[in-house]
Amino acid sequence: MSHQLESIKSAFTLTSNGMYKISSSLAVNLVADRIEQELLAQDMVIFNRIDHAKGALKIGLVMSPTELIIFGNPKMGSLLMRDNPTIAIDLPQKILITEEESKTYIYFNDPQFIAKRHALMGEEKAITHIHQVLVTSIYNAIAQ
Repeated sequence: MSHQLESIKSAFTLTSNGMYKISSSLAVNLVADRIEQELLAQDMVIFNRIDHAKGALKIGLVMSPTELIIFGNPKMGSLLMRDNPTIAIDLPQKILITEEESKTYIYFNDPQFIAKRHALMGEEKAITHIHQVLVTSIYNAIAQ
C-alpha cells in the first residue's frame, strides 16, 4: 500500500461500532455532491442518494442536513454475494454525510468489519479495493 494512501487513511477515525468517520468544514450537500463525483470517476454505480432531512420535512419534522449515498460495483459486489449471500444485507456500500454541532461528518462501514461479519474468506483483494475507493473518494471530496 502506498505511503500516500496510508497518510490518507490516517485522517479517518475507526469507531467502536465498525464505522470510519472524518469531518469537513464544507456543507453536507456540497460534500455529498463531491463524493458522488469521486465515486463516479472510480467507475462506481450510484444506486441512490437519499436526503433524509428533506424526507423529514415532508412529515413536519426538522432535522440536521443528512444525506446517504448508496453505491457499488456490481461486478465486484455480485461475486461477493455469490460467495456468501448474506453480505447483500450490507451491500451496496453506503456513505452517510451529516451535520452535527455545525460540523459536517462523513461515515462509512469498515469493509473489514463487513467481511468478518459475513465470514468472507479469500476476498482480501476485493475488500482492500473497496476500502481504497471509500477513503480516496471521501478524502478527495473534502480536500480544499
